[in-house]
Amino acid sequence: MRSLISSQHHRPPNYLISGRSDDPLLLKEWLLVLRGDGKSPRTIDGYADSVRQLAAFLERDGFPPLTQATAEHIREWLNDLRERGNKPATVNTRYRGVYAFYKWLLKEGEVSENPLCRIEPTRVPETVQPYYKPEELQLVLKSLRGRRLRGLDAARTRAVLLVLFDTGLRASELCALRLEDANWDAQTIVVRQAKGGNERIVSLGTVTTRSLMSYLRLRGIESPWLFAALDGNRLTKNALKLALRRAFDAAGVQFKGIHAFRRASGIEYLRQGGQAEDLRVLMGWRSPEMIRRYVKAAEVQRATAAHKKFSPVDHLNM
Repeated sequence: MRSLISSQHHRPPNYLISGRSDDPLLLKEWLLVLRGDGKSPRTIDGYADSVRQLAAFLERDGFPPLTQATAEHIREWLNDLRERGNKPATVNTRYRGVYAFYKWLLKEGEVSENPLCRIEPTRVPETVQPYYKPEELQLVLKSLRGRRLRGLDAARTRAVLLVLFDTGLRASELCALRLEDANWDAQTIVVRQAKGGNERIVSLGTVTTRSLMSYLRLRGIESPWLFAALDGNRLTKNALKLALRRAFDAAGVQFKGIHAFRRASGIEYLRQGGQAEDLRVLMGWRSPEMIRRYVKAAEVQRATAAHKKFSPVDHLNM
């Protein structure tokens, strides 16, 4: 153990959990590293929760602490998660969080190997995640032009909907956009607060750009935010969700969540002939796994559409 934490008598009391080794202090240090690396609060909380759950399991069953746990101990924990009814995706999330922790421990010389390397991640069954079809969004846009939602509220909701569908932005990314992030001549937006802390540029179509300009003309308030609340403050994720849900309810269309716009954007981009690698850049993905999912979803959509034309039963002489 490094000299910083070589003596238990010099550790702050709040770092101690049942007096078991230096695991809690190492976890605290790792979380600081994650913050310094620009990980999102949500990611950090998820990782921390995974490690704490493993630590609690090891202590409960009388196993060695984190820095002495083996692959067998961690495999027991993963099996326990499954037996308690956790879904494969949840178990896999816990696996990834603990894997990242042991990867850091190995780098710091606190363990001789990453025990997770001896354990295969849980296979997660592929499921179709909800997304919006173009015809559903057309119904909502038509409703926004009607009498039920008018003025600034309708203009903002229309601009939000088009930007989300055109760019695939995450809710947090959209709410963090400033006026200075938009380049009207190039019809692009710089996403500065992207997931993982990496900036990227997304492109706007002409219809989306004009809708966004119309909203900014109408709002008539001084605000640094591209999408602002009625008082000029930053639009919150809750307010964004509420505005969209209200628009979908008015149109009689099921609201499937904000992230469904991102899925719809990626699938439609590929369906229209866009390249997978270009989509990866626009969406800000690092993992090829995400591209594979979207390519498969677009393929399924094309196949089901083709079946309407080539249905074996419809071609029977009946």
